[in-house]
Amino acid sequence: MEPLINCGTLIHHEHTPDIQHWMQVADALVLPSAKEGVPNVVLEAMACSLPCVLTRFQGFPEDELGEEGVHYLITERCVTGLAQALLQLQENPSQGAQIGAAAFKWARCHFDLNLTLDRYVDLYHNLVRPD
Repeated sequence: MEPLINCGTLIHHEHTPDIQHWMQVADALVLPSAKEGVPNVVLEAMACSLPCVLTRFQGFPEDELGEEGVHYLITERCVTGLAQALLQLQENPSQGAQIGAAAFKWARCHFDLNLTLDRYVDLYHNLVRPD
């Protein structure tokens, strides 16, 4: 598994099914999207205790990703905003660790597979037998 580009601090790798490995060795996840639903990559990063730096996007799920500053960081969608957020995490690694730990707990509490499956069962039961 050789990286395509390794600049010392940034690694770009080909498609891999081993996403958990890369999430666990990363320092942060950055999602500067303009439009999304509930981005699975953020939930996957949170489940790996990875601090997330997000920009507000159309469709931002205000209540579904936790609390800004506790479970993730929000910044402006520009080079300066993203750079400041990443520098903040670099200069204060304990903050990133706290955000990652809180994000992990949030993801486990709200997006655990069994909980999700229970929600689907409830949904289907309600569709078949509406009250």
